[in-house]
Amino acid sequence: MKLETAIKNALDGNAILFLGAGASYGAKNSNDEILVTGEELATRIYPDCTDLQQAVELYLDEKNASNIDGELDLIDFLKNQFWVKEITESQKGIPSIPWKRIYTTNYDNVVEKAYISVGKNIRSLTITDNPKTALSMNENICFHINGSIQNLTKSELNTSFKLSDYSYNTNLFVNNQWGNLFKLDLKTYSTIIFIGFSMKYDLDIKRIVNKINKDKIIFVVNENEPDVNQKFLSKYGSVEPIGLDGFMNAVNNVKKLILPLRKKTWKTLY
Repeated sequence: MKLETAIKNALDGNAILFLGAGASYGAKNSNDEILVTGEELATRIYPDCTDLQQAVELYLDEKNASNIDGELDLIDFLKNQFWVKEITESQKGIPSIPWKRIYTTNYDNVVEKAYISVGKNIRSLTITDNPKTALSMNENICFHINGSIQNLTKSELNTSFKLSDYSYNTNLFVNNQWGNLFKLDLKTYSTIIFIGFSMKYDLDIKRIVNKINKDKIIFVVNENEPDVNQKFLSKYGSVEPIGLDGFMNAVNNVKKLILPLRKKTWKTLY
């Protein structure tokens, strides 16, 4: 599928958006820091530790040994890391497209912040929410596969919030009703646009996507994405190494092309 066609389908309300870590790049957290993941996040949690799960365990052990509630302390730390106070202009453009649904492996509130910035509402849901909510209510939905910083409590930390180097929560996701809804969405709508999502470690999502016609799928990756990664993604769909900025520029260009044509159609009809 050509990028222009995918964008036209999205503007017609016939597309699903799937966001990975790359889509949040450039956003700043409450500490005025650029959002990070993986090894850099691990070292922020526990100095000199590059393994995220190991860093979390060491952090909790150290806090609990000091008679501090390690889980509550970790939650405060994570909220400071992932609660976004500033987003990019391109991220603000996400709500300009009438997505049928938004899925993300990210913890942050970039999407929610984007909708608020343009005066639109969006519901932030996680694996603990009933998927019927997404079908029964006529509103924008952002589903956080690995959990959301907005809903993070001690209970969520131990259940739906999966803090790891990779998206280990996808197994739970694809095997419950949310996974069924995701599969249905991929089959139902004409276009699926992945932005900033490498799919290297998300084996369960890879298996689902592999069953979908690759002509329906677009991967928007960073301009400097290694050729080997682009080649890997091209097995599952078209690859556009333009980043979110390039994608939003393309959206604006398509809007300039189709709006005059639609105005002519409206005049003819009415």
